[in-house]
Amino acid sequence: NSTAEAIETMRAILNVDHVTLHMLNNPTAGLDNPFVRTTYPESWVSRYLLNNLAVSDPVLQRAQKADAPFFWSDLSLDDEQIRTMEDFVSAGLGTVGFSLVHLDQHGRKSVLSISRLEPEGWAKYVADNADGLQRAHMDLHVKALAEAAADTMGVPQLAPREYECLRFTAQGKTYSE
Repeated sequence: NSTAEAIETMRAILNVDHVTLHMLNNPTAGLDNPFVRTTYPESWVSRYLLNNLAVSDPVLQRAQKADAPFFWSDLSLDDEQIRTMEDFVSAGLGTVGFSLVHLDQHGRKSVLSISRLEPEGWAKYVADNADGLQRAHMDLHVKALAEAAADTMGVPQLAPREYECLRFTAQGKTYSE
């Protein structure tokens, strides 16, 4: 099955609200575009991508700097990250989460995040499931690498200005704007 199917299954088994696997950019590995599979609603994913929220996403920022798992409640947020998290909360997605970071022997890094709306018992829940989460993350990492490589075969890459124009078009801007 696909990575997307695997995270949907994981969400059901773990009984959490959302699961996301994010392969972080690594130009030396030939993955120029991020590879993300998530159970978040498409409306949120579109908003996240169109507004380039990855730049101010405190979970991704922390994952890029460290390899240890972390609770989202332990993040130190700057003003821009606070606004991103407020946007996340206003979308009804909550801020109770836990992320694991995996760095493979080739320097490719991925982040597996699980989240739910209710904070009650969260730390115990994560502790009780830590080993399984770690194993699942390693399996998803390998599966995602295979999918990412297949996705990029023969697909032209867009320049930064092309991404910008595409974003403006998606926002409904006219040619002159």
